Amino acid sequence: MIKELARHEDNIRIALRKHGKLVTDKLTRTIKNSRGRGVKYPNLPNRSSAPNDKPVSQSGKLEKSFHYRSRKNELLIYNDARSDKGAPYPAFLNQGTKKMAPRQYFDNTIKSAAVFLENDLASIERPNKRFIDKVIDMFKR
Repeated sequence: MIKELARHEDNIRIALRKHGKLVTDKLTRTIKNSRGRGVKYPNLPNRSSAPNDKPVSQSGKLEKSFHYRSRKNELLIYNDARSDKGAPYPAFLNQGTKKMAPRQYFDNTIKSAAVFLENDLASIERPNKRFIDKVIDMFKR
């Protein structure tokens, strides 16, 4: 009984790690492959992104800073890049600021990936209620 429950939890962890890697890879590719339609600033190597476009890589810091962490039944996907002054630049890109319209690359990717993760998790065989009750009774003894 315990092995079946442990196998179920292992399958969930495997699915979460797989999807964490897929999403962070997709976010990285999105920025690497993005071509700007915005202003070309003389001090930057690439044309900047226009409002509502995907961000364009200028230094490489943004696309190299995507990470994921899975713990128990949670999946956390984040970007820890900071501007030269320490500001959370990925959040500013995604949500926008007073002076810059959002480039919602992060939210859009997460929303589309969530559907695939839900389907993957739904396909994992869940222990039935009777089995779980037996396990609980076993620990109460």
